[in-house]
Amino acid sequence: MALPLFLWDVVRQQAVPRVYLVWLGLFLPIAIVVHLLWDTPGWHALVPRMLGP
Repeated sequence: MALPLFLWDVVRQQAVPRVYLVWLGLFLPIAIVVHLLWDTPGWHALVPRMLGP
């Protein structure tokens, strides 16, 4: 999804813009945690409470 924007920025600026590193630093830990918790009993108990009745 962000790949076209990333490629455009890299081609235009000839470097990786800092915003992509900040995004990766925020996104990657969250993605790892969700991946590790996915389909566990705790996850199945938490999601209905987060979404409500």
